[in-house]
Amino acid sequence: MLTPEKQLVVIDACEARRPLLPRDFWRFRELLAQMTLGAFRAKYLHLKTSFLWFYVRPLTVTLVFVMLKAGSGIDLGAGAPYALFVLTGVCFWFIFADTLSAASGALARDAGLIQKVYFPILILPLAQTLARLADVGLAMIAVAALQVTLGVGVDWELLMLIPVVVQMMLLALGLGCAVAAWSLALPDVREGVNVALYLGLFLSPVFFAPGAMQPVARALLHVNPLVGSLEGARGALFSTTSFPWAAWSYSCAMTGVALLVGLTLLSRASRNAAELL
Repeated sequence: MLTPEKQLVVIDACEARRPLLPRDFWRFRELLAQMTLGAFRAKYLHLKTSFLWFYVRPLTVTLVFVMLKAGSGIDLGAGAPYALFVLTGVCFWFIFADTLSAASGALARDAGLIQKVYFPILILPLAQTLARLADVGLAMIAVAALQVTLGVGVDWELLMLIPVVVQMMLLALGLGCAVAAWSLALPDVREGVNVALYLGLFLSPVFFAPGAMQPVARALLHVNPLVGSLEGARGALFSTTSFPWAAWSYSCAMTGVALLVGLTLLSRASRNAAELL
């Protein structure tokens, strides 16, 4: 009885140059879909109230800062109702932070699978990133509900929301791939990323608008590529806020750099990932 001929895969760790995107990546598209669905199920379907718990963190943080602003009377230059301003920033920040954290820990999480079978390891952080797109939909429900309640309208710049979301997720993917590759040799890198994300919540325009800062501080703030992403999301959603084309263009450029660096490091790390895990 003849058996179907199987494709032979040769993994050469000494190969000098490796493509950023594995040559056989498309052949594993079904595996990518299965892992994306698995990541979604692990995040949302293990508890009956998982979708509701998604709103607890952003709504709680928003309530705290709205109360702090009401008590202090400080002008933070929101350009929109402050509750809506903060909720939008918090939702998109946590989406970015959760995506980066999940992508950076994807290799360690599935170390056993990497050591047993061959597949492009890019699939692991990419699946985690795609699964987090559900977070965007859930966040938009909360933002849209508050936006309608407060009577804040939209304009044609709403069309820019999709490119902004794609750019933000690609930035998280690029940084996540870089951290995942570094963590193979230095596992403590992921802990440093968690600290950086905690600080980034307060060093990004989540609770304040860049326009409320002094010129020097504003210039330093715009080094952070998340500034263009967060302000771009608000500019796309609120008719009271103009879209920050210059800041978002910078964010797009930094996203391209992050993707190039992340995919390069991950490609090189794939040579001996099974041995390092």
